[in-house]
Amino acid sequence: MSFRTKLLLVVLFTIFASVSVVAYGVTYYTRSAFEEMDTQRTEALVAQFKKEFAQRGDEISRQVENIANAEITLRTALDAERPNADLSIYVHDANGAAQDHGLDFVELGLIYGVQVDDGHVHVTFTLTTPGCPIGPQVTEQIDEFVGEVDGVKSVESEMVFTPPWSPERMSEDAKFALGF
Repeated sequence: MSFRTKLLLVVLFTIFASVSVVAYGVTYYTRSAFEEMDTQRTEALVAQFKKEFAQRGDEISRQVENIANAEITLRTALDAERPNADLSIYVHDANGAAQDHGLDFVELGLIYGVQVDDGHVHVTFTLTTPGCPIGPQVTEQIDEFVGEVDGVKSVESEMVFTPPWSPERMSEDAKFALGF
């Protein structure tokens, strides 16, 4: 093997080794930087979640405290203890309490269905009882709230009473908030 060939091999080996060391260094430091950035991002998300969780917990605690201290809760609890108690008389009161505590129609199980066809929305809903005095308000609020959604061209709301509403249709949050 000639001197030139040996020299060429040494130069090529040196270049290969140098490129390999630089590539390894760049990969190592880049990976470390990304892992550190990922750790910081994860810590920030966890901190944000904990903050929001604590705020939501405080909000729920206030709502539960308000419900627990409400006169309707005490009255319902005392009447429920009586044998053969008719709790249906408290359905209207429960609806008022739900509004006082920020529970909506969906959480109360009053929305039975929503169909959307090319921007035309049809909402089927019910009331807690056929004689519930807030029926017209429910229709107006559905039309108002749904009509404000982007892309909605028209809203049609239909009140039905089949199947009849019952407390079992409420979300777990609503049942808890109203003491069911």
